[in-house]
Formats: sequence, C-alpha cells, structure tokens
Amino acid sequence: MTRLSELGDVEGRVTYGGPREELAQFGNELDLLIVGSRGYAPIGRLVHGSVSGYLLGHASCSLVVLPRTGQNVNAASRG
Repeated sequence: MTRLSELGDVEGRVTYGGPREELAQFGNELDLLIVGSRGYAPIGRLVHGSVSGYLLGHASCSLVVLPRTGQNVNAASRG
C-alpha cells in the first residue's frame, strides 16, 4: 500500500470474495474499470472461468480488458 500512496489520487482497497463478483460490485462505484486478462487457453477458461468474460456481462460501468503480453514490461524497460 505504500507504493499506492505515492501515486497521489489512487485509492487502494482490500476485499474478500470471488474476484468476478467483487470486481463487478466494485464497478458500481466507478466510471471505468480496467482489468488484465491472463489469456488462458479454452481448457484453462473451462477450469478457472474467465473474470474478464464475466465482467463483460455483469459490470455496470465501462470496461477495458488489457490482454496479456508475451513480454515482461518491467524487464524490457530495464534494458
């Protein structure tokens, strides 16, 4: 949480429950919800479910889903 406080107008929040339901509920308080996608293969989605897919049908705010990339951004920025 210390790193979040350095960002200024960013609010950290801790919650307990299923990520799909908790994020959908959190979306009731937002104008825009941005989530990442792990990009599971079809079998992985069947086993684990898709949080972003669930949010597409249940989020009450605008939703942006950022796909997983094949490269680690932090490692790439270090050179």
